[in-house]
Amino acid sequence: MQEGIDLSDAQLESMANSARRELGYCPWAAWESERSGFGIGFRRATRYPTWLPLFITSDHYVDPLIEVRENEVNSAFGVYLSWNAKKVDVLREAGVDAHHSRHPWHYLNLDKTYVGPTRSGTLVFWPHSSPGYREDTDADEFVSSLMALPDYYRPFTLCLMSYDINLGLHKKLRKFGFPLTTVGDVNSQMYPYRFFRLLRNFWFTAGISVGTQVFYVIWSGRPYRLVGQHADKIKIVNSQGGWEQRDASVWFRKLYPNIELQNSVTEFRSSLELDLKQPLDMQTQFVRDNLGLESSLTRGSLSQIIWSQLAKNSKNIPNLYLRR
Repeated sequence: MQEGIDLSDAQLESMANSARRELGYCPWAAWESERSGFGIGFRRATRYPTWLPLFITSDHYVDPLIEVRENEVNSAFGVYLSWNAKKVDVLREAGVDAHHSRHPWHYLNLDKTYVGPTRSGTLVFWPHSSPGYREDTDADEFVSSLMALPDYYRPFTLCLMSYDINLGLHKKLRKFGFPLTTVGDVNSQMYPYRFFRLLRNFWFTAGISVGTQVFYVIWSGRPYRLVGQHADKIKIVNSQGGWEQRDASVWFRKLYPNIELQNSVTEFRSSLELDLKQPLDMQTQFVRDNLGLESSLTRGSLSQIIWSQLAKNSKNIPNLYLRR
């Protein structure tokens, strides 16, 4: 096992809280455009200073969903950047000043396709939770599905999200005997660099769900294998702050409300159930479309948007620093 991959509980817990040291040089005006290294990407693209807050809101995930969310239509700054072209159309219809941009990681010097000399096995992305979402996963059933894969997928290393580590999930999964690792706190500005550095150690990736990580994996030229039975029920936070179960199929239709989009997403997900040595062309194109890599927005136009927002909101900078 490569150094830095098989982490102890203490190492996992330290990395899960690394963002306290790695939030960047300036206070955040909007968390969506800063987390996961997005802030570095936007600044690199537009030569925007590291010590100035970004007064824009953006997607904080990669997904073809077109459900409109509260933070997207009621941004404090009135400008929204999305790498999902269909989402931009929906937001504009809702009166939002939305722009179709490339994913901010596009502007970083990321060594996405590098292959480590000692890579082996499969990096398994364990299904993750968030403050407003829980996915019920039968761990024993999921591990049984992994073990049913062809032998060339082995050995398996489980990758956990920082939120779940802070909930103690890593201690529960030790019983399976797999190495555990993490990319660290999703809010860290170092997240994109750590993600691809970790990825270079493996031939394959796998998981029980199709999240943002799938798009990054395929972008790097590696295959992702969808494994196991996706949960029939999900848990979300209701208006009273308690957990409420929802039918996953109903949730799917809410996120992807038209038949064309449902069929497109279903076709992509079905293709992930194949045993592949490299991504299919249709998978790669699907990923490129949802990362906004075909966007016509130039760096100059992106710079104009971001710098003009600074001019409109510069009076807010002192208070942001005082509240930091």
